[in-house]
Amino acid sequence: MQQGRLLLPAIDQLLKHFNLLAQDLDAIAIGVGPGSFTGLRLSSAVVQGLSYAANCPVYPISSLAILAQTAYKKNGCEQQFVGLDARMQQLYLSVYRLDVEGIMRLQGQEMAHQVDSIDSKVLMLDRALPCFAIGGAWETYLLSIEKQLSMRFRQVDADVLPSAEAALEIAKANIKQGMPALSSFDVLPSYLS
Repeated sequence: MQQGRLLLPAIDQLLKHFNLLAQDLDAIAIGVGPGSFTGLRLSSAVVQGLSYAANCPVYPISSLAILAQTAYKKNGCEQQFVGLDARMQQLYLSVYRLDVEGIMRLQGQEMAHQVDSIDSKVLMLDRALPCFAIGGAWETYLLSIEKQLSMRFRQVDADVLPSAEAALEIAKANIKQGMPALSSFDVLPSYLS
């Protein structure tokens, strides 16, 4: 597993680049998933250790939210329908819309949906607004989902990747709005069902 071998040295290099120690950190933001089981467990374990050593709070952020924020910065669309392939004929789906602070916020719920039975009620998709389909699920399932929802997306970007800048924007906005932080022991991956 290459991530395990590279992650700690990359964090160390980043801290050194900014002439910081772990104890200098005020907070840590982490993408908690959904996503790769191994990657989520690894990042959670590293953040648990780092936040404990630094004695700082942790702010969890959904990987779907990070993807929506990244896509908004790229395409400017104020409503993003994010979809990732969860395997075994399931998709992680969620709808995000822009708030007054310039942050994409969850509408409805993030959850895993069966490919052939998308529950549009929990997604809270506003059909009056333009909507972009974001994420890898659209490579395979675009036509099926458009048919189930009886709609067409204005644009599809199956290749957008989450960015650290987007995660930082969300974390800063969440802190500003008083979102509660987690202790190092409470950092856990999010496995949607």
